[in-house]
Amino acid sequence: MIIRRVRVILGVLIILTAVAAVFEITRPYRPDNPLDSFVDEVIGRDPLGYGFEDEEFPVYLEIPFGEDVEGFRPVSGERLDYIEGEIRLIIPALDFDKVVQDGTSQAALKKGPGLFESSAMPGQQGANVSIAGHRNRETFYYLDRVGKDDRVYLIYNQNVYTYVFYDSIVVLPSRWDVISEQEFEACTLITCTPIRVANKRMVVRFKLESIAGYESYS
Repeated sequence: MIIRRVRVILGVLIILTAVAAVFEITRPYRPDNPLDSFVDEVIGRDPLGYGFEDEEFPVYLEIPFGEDVEGFRPVSGERLDYIEGEIRLIIPALDFDKVVQDGTSQAALKKGPGLFESSAMPGQQGANVSIAGHRNRETFYYLDRVGKDDRVYLIYNQNVYTYVFYDSIVVLPSRWDVISEQEFEACTLITCTPIRVANKRMVVRFKLESIAGYESYS
C-alpha cells in the first residue's frame, strides 16, 4: 500500500513537473514576473541570452555600403532625418511594444530594435521597412514564435501600418538582399539564430495589409 502511494505521488510530481516545464518554455518572458525576477537577480541568468561580451556581438548583415547594389534604392532624406523613437513597433503575439532606434550600431541595439541605415520608411512606395534586434529577452528572443496570421504594427507620422505574416527564413549574414526591396511592401524583422551560436540570421517578413490614421487604432 505504501509503495503504491509513493508511486502515485511520484507520478503526479512527474506530470506536474512536465506541465510546468512546458509552460515555462512557451510562456513569454516578463522581467516583472517573480520567477523571472528571481532567476535574473539570484541565479544570474544572462539577460541578453548570449554568452558574448558586448564587443563580441555579431554584425547583423554584411551589407556592401557604397556600392551600386540591386534592390537598394538611394537612402532617402526621410531616413537620414529619422530620430530614434519616431517609429513604434508592436508585435501583439509577443506582447512586444517598443520604439525603434536609429541604426543598428551596438549602442542603438542595446536600447532596443534598430532601423537599418539603408531601410526604406513606412509609407514609401515599395518600401521594405527593415528592423534588426538582438536575440535577447527584451527584444527578439521569441521572434521564432511569430507565424501564420500574426500581425505587426508600425506607428509612424500619425499613421498605423499593419503588416501580416508572410514568411520566416534563416539565412547567412551575407544575405543582404532580404532587406532590399521585395515584390511587395514589407516589414522585415531580423535577429540572430541559433540562440548563443548566432552564426545565422532569422528573417521574418510581413506584408503590408492596411494603413489607417492613429486615431482609428487607439
